[in-house]
Amino acid sequence: MRSDHVGIYGIKLTHSATTGGGHDAILGQATGGSQGSRLDDQGAKLAAFQRRYIGELPEDDKTNLTLLMGMSPQLEVASQALNQARQDKVFTESLLSQQLAALDSSKETKNPQTLEQQLRSLRNQLQSLEGHYTEHHPDVVKLKDDIAELQKKLEDASAHVQMTRMNRGSG
Repeated sequence: MRSDHVGIYGIKLTHSATTGGGHDAILGQATGGSQGSRLDDQGAKLAAFQRRYIGELPEDDKTNLTLLMGMSPQLEVASQALNQARQDKVFTESLLSQQLAALDSSKETKNPQTLEQQLRSLRNQLQSLEGHYTEHHPDVVKLKDDIAELQKKLEDASAHVQMTRMNRGSG
């Protein structure tokens, strides 16, 4: 079975049914040499247009929407991770400022009462940090070292106070 049609560019299109695979084949035959090259030029222009605007053509809408839907959960996860990191940063900066203030005040005074207050404060900070991080986290390790250093200062200050009292009592 065969039927012939003339296309919009003056190209004779032949439609034939093949018996082997049951597929239809459309064969274009140019009726003139210049029209065939014009068709090739138009095909090249169409191919260039499609390459240039790949992903932006109307037939790409469904694919683009599917990709967008797939990216939305990834964006949500990244946003949540960023927010958590920001909260951790604020929390850590707050602890750092408290520790620096405690360190500065401990350098200025050797009063055992003040040292005990600082020690309580550092232990509270440690308890809070351990709620957020493991015991191997650098901030936790640093705070434990600070507590140990402060305990030593407190013991030294207490020993100094006792020595002063003993010297006053014997003098």
